[in-house]
Amino acid sequence: MIEGIKIKKLKIISDYRGRLMEIIRSDDEIFKKFGQVYMTTVSPGIVKGWHYHKKQSDT
Repeated sequence: MIEGIKIKKLKIISDYRGRLMEIIRSDDEIFKKFGQVYMTTVSPGIVKGWHYHKKQSDT
């Protein structure tokens, strides 16, 4: 292990369409006030498009 390196367990949400991994959250202790970063994968045959949420609650 490298001194000063922190390991964070990623939250993974998975279903038949693929997976979404939450890399950084706005309330993360490691990256304060950074925003949010996600990584996604898509299963074969699934189409993915841009979208947004007018109102969102992270619970």
